[in-house]
Amino acid sequence: MKHFWKPSFFLIVGLVLFSCKKEPENQAQILFSISEANNISPNSATFDAFVAANTTIADKGICYSLQNNTPTIADFKISSGNGTGNYNVTLTDLIDNTVYFARPYAIADGKTYYGEVKKFRTLLSEITIVISNAINISPNSAIFDISVDANISVSDKGICYSSQNNAPTTGDSKISNGSGIGNFRVELINLMENTLYYVRPYVIANGISYYGECKMFTTLKFTYSESVVINGIHWSTRNVNMPGKFAAKPEDVGMLYQWNRKIGWSCTDPIVNSNGGTEWDSSEASGNNWSLENSPCPSGWRVPTTEELESLASVTSSWGNLNGVSGRFFGNGENVLFLPAAGYRYFAYGYLYDVGSCGTYWSSNMDQYSYGAFYLIFRSSAVYSGIVSSKPTGQSVRCVAK
Repeated sequence: MKHFWKPSFFLIVGLVLFSCKKEPENQAQILFSISEANNISPNSATFDAFVAANTTIADKGICYSLQNNTPTIADFKISSGNGTGNYNVTLTDLIDNTVYFARPYAIADGKTYYGEVKKFRTLLSEITIVISNAINISPNSAIFDISVDANISVSDKGICYSSQNNAPTTGDSKISNGSGIGNFRVELINLMENTLYYVRPYVIANGISYYGECKMFTTLKFTYSESVVINGIHWSTRNVNMPGKFAAKPEDVGMLYQWNRKIGWSCTDPIVNSNGGTEWDSSEASGNNWSLENSPCPSGWRVPTTEELESLASVTSSWGNLNGVSGRFFGNGENVLFLPAAGYRYFAYGYLYDVGSCGTYWSSNMDQYSYGAFYLIFRSSAVYSGIVSSKPTGQSVRCVAK
């Protein structure tokens, strides 16, 4: 007997169901091309790329990394907009002399597609920094000339210095001269007298600090002689303290005097005068000039004229400190005069103001309109002379030789 095979009911149903399944939709097809890196510099590189697709491109560009050899958009990326076709991308803010990996990407239908990886190295930065020896050295300042040339974008340049670190960095004291290359001059101020300093120029590019040659110099020792000659005028090196006596040292602030009076007032509180009194006199002294009998200067010295104070104000000066006392240095080289910032006492009540931040020094002359007397005033930022203050104000006195 012959047997014939017949398909079962379940097999027939299975074949029918299989034949009714929906065919899968077409997958996105993305085609990339990318050039080798070109126009490579210490901090940039350019790529020419192309993308074609059978679907809409929502975003395209280049992604890159210096660690991941198959970079993704989770690393660094630069977009070149949407659509297909040719595009050009420049990578910037790169680190010099460093290997990078880059490849094109495209985002379509919510998915990210990548092209071929290209490897390149940025160029080595060529930075030339030249610094002069110190010039115009004084007890608290010095000047340096610097030249910077580079094939990389310079975000900051200047000079760093230290009295302790023989290889100073920007973590020590520094003075910036802004961005870019070129020649510039820097003056170091507020230095300590008779002190060895280490100085070197710096350049910051792409977040990296580059340094030039280190220079050494020693500030001058402040002159402690009786007088210093500036513009032909013999100035005492110390303020007047008690009437007829100079302060012990150039940095001592001495006492504060009202114009044309021989009574000194304390430069600290509580208020007390050279006679032991504590009652402030807010009246004005008479006279058109500070009389010799009322002069607090020692024998052989006198209160300077307005013209002499203006002559002093006209010379080079800089704010600084001497043995911890703030004030201003006038002159340069060995002929330097230090005037402490002793502040002043308010003319009406004798209140003490601006100690350590302001210096005020009397002249011997009253203005022609009798509004007050001329004086010199300075702060850290500027010096002014030939202006008038109320005569009962308490100010410092710096004498000149008769």
